[in-house]
Parts: sequence; C-alpha cells; structure tokens
Amino acid sequence: MLNVTASNDRPHTLCQYCFFREPGCSKLCGKTSSDMHQLKKKETLFYEGDRFKGLIQILNGTIKVTKYLDDGRRFIVGFYHRGDVIWLTTDGRYSYTAEAITDIKYTVFSLDWLSHDPHSLDAVVASRFLSFMCGDLEVSHDHMMLLARKSSIERLSSFLLQHAERMKTLDRGMVLLPMSRGDMADHLGMTTETVCRTLKKMKQLRVINIDHVKIIRFLNIDALQSFAEGRDELLPAV
Repeated sequence: MLNVTASNDRPHTLCQYCFFREPGCSKLCGKTSSDMHQLKKKETLFYEGDRFKGLIQILNGTIKVTKYLDDGRRFIVGFYHRGDVIWLTTDGRYSYTAEAITDIKYTVFSLDWLSHDPHSLDAVVASRFLSFMCGDLEVSHDHMMLLARKSSIERLSSFLLQHAERMKTLDRGMVLLPMSRGDMADHLGMTTETVCRTLKKMKQLRVINIDHVKIIRFLNIDALQSFAEGRDELLPAV
C-alpha cells in the first residue's frame, strides 16, 4: 500500500485527486492521511448499513452505487469515476451498496479529526465541503430530472451526454461506458431490452455509432442534444 503523508514528496497520484487539495491541504494532510487500496471487478466496497469509513475518493476505475428494494429489485443510484468522492451516509452508516464495475484504486479520507478538532474546519475547508455537497445535490437533481423524462430516447440521450461530460470525453465526441447495458437500464428505470433497442435505433438514425460495446461515438451531437431536450416528435416509436 501507498501511505499518504504531509511531506513534500507526497505521491502525486493521490495529491492530484485529493478532496482537500489546494489551500489548506497541507494543514489537513496528516489528519486525513490514508492508504491507497485496490478492489477487483465485481468486489464490494461497502454494503448498505456498514459503518461510515470516511470520504472515499476513486483514483482509477468505476463504482456503481445500488439500492436493493425489499422485493429483490435493484436501483442503481449512480456511477462514480476517477476523481469522484463517495459520501452517501445517513447517521454514520452507508445508505447504499457500492460495487466495483472495473478494477479500481481508491483512498479513504478519515473525518474523525473533525470531532476532536472542529476548529480545523476553517473557511477554506468549509467551502470545499460545501462545494462537494452542492455538486452531489446537483448530480442527484439531474438524475431525478432524467427519470422524469417520458421517452426512452430522451433518457438515454441525456445519460450519454451527461456521462461524456463527467468523464471529460464530450469534446472528443464519444463516451466510454464501463457499465453493462443492464446497469444502464437499472439506472435509467428501463429494461435491458429497451436500452439495447433504443441504442440500435439511434445508430440507424446515424446519431451515434457503437464502436465497441463499451465505446459510443457521437455522429450528430446536435441531434443527440435535441433528443435529450425532448424534441423527438418525428422519431418512430422505440
């Protein structure tokens, strides 16, 4: 494991994505120090009800966060990628289950120091927490709006564009999809068959091209954005 310390030679990989990076980080580095951990594909990071470990930051790979209903059905709340921070806690316990979609590397930033030294939460650090919480709320809001869309092509177009923006591949006209079609369906409130059928229809319309099961290229991003905004009246039913 790679230990994080407050020294000048602190590993660049962890510094690059550290939640507390920038002003005030040197003061907090020793208090939030952690190791870099690894998790294999399909292994579980934590289960719903597990005690809160701290802020979990993904250094590499993708995690899916899932809520299992009483009847056995599952709903995928979201996907977390390189640089993302997972909080998702209620009363000191995780509200969801997190599973690795790919092999991942992550680090955990303990917040125990807050209860012992609350004055360490100065204006700079507080603004970092507020920024993160607002960003998390914005993602949740976007997902609720996505689920409120009626047609499958609206939901899928919105998902592809939002995902490309999060993964910083939108300017390259493509999106990487480490998750399965079934995972996409459980996230979008659709069936796997509908996801596959809708992608096929979008390919036939030459809006996208499926280079690989995990890579979708945007051929007509204006049309994709129009679909995401609900302007799909002239499309055949999918």
